[in-house]
Order: sequence, then structure tokens, then C-alpha cells
Amino acid sequence: MHAIGVDIGGTKIAVGVVDEDGRIVAKTRRKTQPEDAASIDVAIADAVAEPCRGSRVFGHRPGGRGVRVLGP
Repeated sequence: MHAIGVDIGGTKIAVGVVDEDGRIVAKTRRKTQPEDAASIDVAIADAVAEPCRGSRVFGHRPGGRGVRVLGP
């Protein structure tokens, strides 16, 4: 089982995929423009899709997901 974690920050989105032993098997980052809220949805979708393309993660369905967002 793999799990995907998403960290949505003020200036970047980070995504990591871990295996059942907690090893990071794929990761990526995207810079974001906080003043352009509409582009953040697209950046999240792209960042989540990227580590799954062409990697050993692709053949596995994630068994867990997590999202972290900080705010004022």
C-alpha cells in the first residue's frame, strides 16, 4: 500500500508518496502564486499526478492520503 501526502504552503505545494515501510518512493514540489487562488487547484492536481507518472508508484492504488494546510 502506498500513501500520498500533500503539503500546501503559502508559496509552494509539496507532494510525497511513501510505501508501506515509510520510504519516500516519489516526491515533487510546485511553486504557487498566493495571489492567484485559481491556479492553486491546478498546481495541486499536477503535483499529485507527477510522482505517479512513469514510476513504480503507478501500479499501486494509494491506500492513504493526507493534506496539510497552515493558515493564519
